[in-house]
Amino acid sequence: MSIVEKHAFHRAEQIYERYLTAEEQARIQIPTSLADLVDKAAQFRNYRAKSPRFMMFSQEAMALEAFEKLIEGACEMSPKACGLIWGSVAFILEMVKEDATRLEKVTEFFLDMAKKVGKISFHLNELPISSVLDICYALYPAIVDFWLKAVKHYKVLKSDGIRDRIGAVAQFNYLDKKYQILASAINDQKSALERAEAGHLAAEVESDRVQSKLYPLATEN
Repeated sequence: MSIVEKHAFHRAEQIYERYLTAEEQARIQIPTSLADLVDKAAQFRNYRAKSPRFMMFSQEAMALEAFEKLIEGACEMSPKACGLIWGSVAFILEMVKEDATRLEKVTEFFLDMAKKVGKISFHLNELPISSVLDICYALYPAIVDFWLKAVKHYKVLKSDGIRDRIGAVAQFNYLDKKYQILASAINDQKSALERAEAGHLAAEVESDRVQSKLYPLATEN
């Protein structure tokens, strides 16, 4: 395990232990894959009508399949790494499924993340492994950080109905701001991807140029 890799997963572990109680950790640590999350969302048939976006959840969530495979391969562990993310989202969906506004908001966050991270992950397969790992290790703790904070946030709201009603606007603003931090981190890695792609292309062009010069010499000999 590289230094960068250790740092990324250590940060995620620290976030996990800092924000969640032992009970919450045990709930989220139930092995959860992306497919498990999609299956769970599909079971909420009675709640789909409350959120137009949620009807698209199962289909659009699979954009993260490439990311899941990259993270599992990068950490050389079990699905536990991404399970922190998928388990957190599943936990939140269970908490908010009867609240149309919150169900819509959580779905908006998740599907926007899925779209952006999915695009990055798709292009990563074309890059050298060092660039792939750097981007994965930057994305992973940022995503874990947001979803674990969201778990804690919605858990507090669920247990305090009076404050929930009084401070609805402030509560939504809190997660909006936290999501903007995640969106900024994702955008940073999109820029890193574009730089890596440009560098990789330049290296290939230079390699072709060198080969084109060497080929005539080889044929002469």
